[in-house]
Formats: sequence, structure tokens, C-alpha cells
Amino acid sequence: MTPAQAQEAKERLEDAHARALSLGTIKRIEDTLSTLQSSFVFPIDLDLARPESPSGWDSDSEAELAFTPKNKPVHVYEYALSGLLSKLDAVDSFGDEAIRGRRKEVVNKVEKALREIGKRVEESRER
Repeated sequence: MTPAQAQEAKERLEDAHARALSLGTIKRIEDTLSTLQSSFVFPIDLDLARPESPSGWDSDSEAELAFTPKNKPVHVYEYALSGLLSKLDAVDSFGDEAIRGRRKEVVNKVEKALREIGKRVEESRER
């Protein structure tokens, strides 16, 4: 094997290793998502608060999820899901379509979980 061939082989191995690390990172993030989803318990009741306007309460504004102990599980869950999106954004695909596709698949799962929690909070507003 010539030095050029050895260098090329080394680079191929390094590229394969980097791609495997990216896929492994995506898998760990997906596993974390599954753990978060299975352990999350939505509170029975939520504390909602209307945003304050300069003249007092603004009756036209929609009630927001207050930052209270009762709502803490929802806020922590949303924060954790947003963190997973940030971690997925940081995963390098090296131009590999398989890595991009896998990352997009997990991003979609996280975004779906965020939409679902938003929907449940919205349903709580309507009660």
C-alpha cells in the first residue's frame, strides 16, 4: 500500500467513524425523547394567567401558562424537548442523506411532542 492509499484509507475510516458517531448521537437523543415521553405526567389542573397590560388586565388577551409549581412539569418538559431540538441541530450530517433523514425523523418526533403538549395546554384553557 502506498502512502497515498494509506492516507485515503485512514480518511475513509475517520469519515465512517464520524458518521457512526452522528447516528449514535441521534439515537441517544431519540432514546431520551422516549424516556421523557414515558415519564411525563400532565398535571390535572393548570394555573393560567392573563398577561398584564399597562391599564390592568387585558380581557382580549389569551391566558398564558403561569410559572407556578403546579405548572412546573409542563415547563420542564417543554424545556427538555426544546433542548433536544438544539442537540439535534448540532449533529453534523457530513452531507450524508441517511444522517439527514434520520435527524429529520427525530426532529419531527420532538416537534410532534411539543405540538401535543401545546394542544393539551390549549384544552386546559378552554375548560
